[in-house]
Amino acid sequence: MPTVRELSANARRDRCTLGRREILATIHSIFVYGTLKQFQLRAPIWPRKPTSIQPAVIRAALYDTGPFPAILVGDDWVLGELWTLAINDMPTTLDVLDEVEGFSPNRDDNLYVRIVKDATLEDGTVIRTFTYQYASNEQGSSMRRIEPFASFAGYNCAAWPDRFSQVPKNLADEERFKI
Repeated sequence: MPTVRELSANARRDRCTLGRREILATIHSIFVYGTLKQFQLRAPIWPRKPTSIQPAVIRAALYDTGPFPAILVGDDWVLGELWTLAINDMPTTLDVLDEVEGFSPNRDDNLYVRIVKDATLEDGTVIRTFTYQYASNEQGSSMRRIEPFASFAGYNCAAWPDRFSQVPKNLADEERFKI
């Protein structure tokens, strides 16, 4: 698995060049597209209550890994939720979500990496946000591409789950699958 430093030029383009304090001072939203969404398996894991949750889209390629989705660099529109939090709640929230997503800036064996992307809301407003991207730029053999099929604010979007997804109902279901 490539290290964070070996991410493709496109993935590096999406990463923020600001320092940690500057990022936390300016970004107070997280785009989620899978099990962290409302009513999904990991929604109760959020350590702080959001100030708002809104549907939004980002540019990426969406894959189904079995128990959860993953995004890679791509040009599709991916539908998800933009969770906005109080700025003081961001450090704790990011620490918890980093753990859930298998990300640490000091490790080379991350499952996902936290990146900064532009999310577009239904009214066209663009917001800089954190999201988690699959750390490998390679599609895993068990990963299935989710083609755009959903409509949102005039965008043709990929969304998880789709009709083929095996949505985990509990953590044991999630553990049965390996990427």
